[in-house]
Formats: sequence, C-alpha cells, structure tokens
Amino acid sequence: MIGGNAELRPEVQSTEGRTDHTTIRARARRGWAEAAPVERVVAVLLGVVALAIRLAHVRQTMRHDEAYTYLHYARAPLSVALSDYTYPNNHLFHTLLV
Repeated sequence: MIGGNAELRPEVQSTEGRTDHTTIRARARRGWAEAAPVERVVAVLLGVVALAIRLAHVRQTMRHDEAYTYLHYARAPLSVALSDYTYPNNHLFHTLLV
C-alpha cells in the first residue's frame, strides 16, 4: 500500500502480462457505458430524488441526536472523544470526521 490508497487504485493484470492501475473514475465511466438505458434512467432518477430530499431538509436545525454528539463528543479533545464509548451515540468514525 503506497500512499494509503491501495483500495482506490486496485492492481489489475493487463493482456500484456504487466500490472496496470485502474482509477475509480475510469471504472465508473466503463460501468456507466456498459449500463442498460433503464439502469441509467433509474440511477439519474434516484440521484434527483435524493438531491430533492436533501435540499428540502438542509435548513433544519440540529435535533437531539446531532446536538448531543456535538456537545459531548465533537467539542472534546480528539483523544477523549475517540476513547469514550459509554453511549452508542458516539459513532467513532463520525466523531473523527467532525
């Protein structure tokens, strides 16, 4: 694993026998090109619906769960926040990102 992104650039064997790296973007383009028209329409519709739902709720204030996480974990020093798992509300990866 060089640079920490071995998962992002998986090694694939080419036809010449050498190792090539395929980027996520190239794999996504290839997958999109190989998708049936119905699959493309469904993917676009799901994206539009997801965006509409997100935009409809983007201005809402924080609720109890988010406020509790911020007050008790996100404001604490990182070493404390990541080592305190007294309540299942402390999602460690989310706390790390916050």
